[in-house]
This record gives sequence, C-alpha cells and structure tokens, in this order.
Amino acid sequence: MPRASESGVAVHDFPQLKTRGLVSYYTLNMISQYMGTVSCLSRGGGKVTVVSNLTAGFAAIAGSKTLGAKVVFDLVDYFPAFVRQSRKEGHLVFIEEAIARSNLNLNLRMSDSIIAVSSVLSELARSITSRPVHLVPNGVDANSFRFSHSQCDAVRANYSLRDKVIGFVGHLDFWVDQDLILRSMKTLVKSFPRLKCLIVGGGRALPSFKKRVDDENLSTHFVFTGVVPYKDVPAYISSMSCL
Repeated sequence: MPRASESGVAVHDFPQLKTRGLVSYYTLNMISQYMGTVSCLSRGGGKVTVVSNLTAGFAAIAGSKTLGAKVVFDLVDYFPAFVRQSRKEGHLVFIEEAIARSNLNLNLRMSDSIIAVSSVLSELARSITSRPVHLVPNGVDANSFRFSHSQCDAVRANYSLRDKVIGFVGHLDFWVDQDLILRSMKTLVKSFPRLKCLIVGGGRALPSFKKRVDDENLSTHFVFTGVVPYKDVPAYISSMSCL
C-alpha cells in the first residue's frame, strides 16, 4: 500500500535487499523495482514515467515500456562516478564503473526524452542518444534563501559562532570529500584560530567523520547540528561566511 508524503503525494516503497556495494544492491533489487513499477502503473493508469538512477532506472523503464508508457529520464548526476567514489579500494572498481556507464547509456537510449540538470550532463546525453534532451537546472526559492541578519544572529548565538564560519549543508555519505575538508581546516585554523566549520545534516558517514575530526584534534573547530528541518536551512546558511 502506498503511503502519503508531507505534500500529499502517494509514495510506494518497494521491497529491497540491503547489500554492501552499489552494483550488487541495484542488481539484486531490479526484479522488485520492475514489478513495483508495473504494479503502480497498472493501478494508477500512468501514461508518463519519470525515472532516474541506473538499474532502478532500467527496471522502471522496462516496466513502463511493458505497459506502453512514455519515459522521461532525469539525469540528475553522473551516476557511474558514484561507483568509483563508493569504493576506497578494490580491483573490480573499473569493471563496475564500466558496467554502470553501459547501463546509463542504455537507459538514455531507451528513454523517450531526457532532462539534465547541467550543461555538461546535457551534452553527455546528446552524445549518446538522438532523443530530445532538455536542460533544466536545479532551482531554488531565492526569497526563502535571502540573507537575514536576525536568522544569522539567532543561529550564531545558539552555537556560539563568533567569527568566520565555513559551512556545509547536505547528506554526509561517500561522495563528500572528508579528506579535503580536514586538510583545508588544518591549514586555515593556523591563520584563523577562531574559525568554525558548521556541518548541517546527517548521513551514514557522519559518525566516522566525527571520529576523524577528533583524531585530527579539530573538534573545537567543528560544530555538528545533525539533521534540521528544511524550513530552517536558510537560517543556517545565513550564519555562514562561506558555504
């Protein structure tokens, strides 16, 4: 049974197997994703499906084509790079990345239309398929994210931020370059002893990142808020000197 999201949209959660690797995860869950797509379209009578991702995208495309629905592929990122970044080591990473690249190319060719969020991705899609490619950059509500002195002061007071603040907002996972953040902070605090790094968000990499901060003796320069409501994000961004 679908569940209702906060916006009132029906959300269907397909049964999924958990694995350690991205390739094995997507491969083993393809059947569930295919059957779930067919079931949703059959009940809802959908004529157009917007899909993304690699094997999940392929499963949704195949399920949509089975029922004659048109497919729009949402190219929100260069997915094969996720395979490379998710592995710190391993001899199979290049093979897995090649498989992911082939899967992405197949998805683009099977889709009726493609949406890309950047000019680089749109050019990539056009080099792979003759299907229509539309550039639709990610948007933001400029009014909501306009700088606010009062919001800035409130967040800074709550977390005792009295000087320069470098900020991060997002989900902490393998795609966040922890090494770069730590190297940068170790260098910057030598010139700015009161500098703080405000980390807003959660994720499975958060515990390990906190440990690395402690191991590098940088804990006094980092502030971790955890997950915050989306409506409060503009206030946190207002408190940052650099995002």
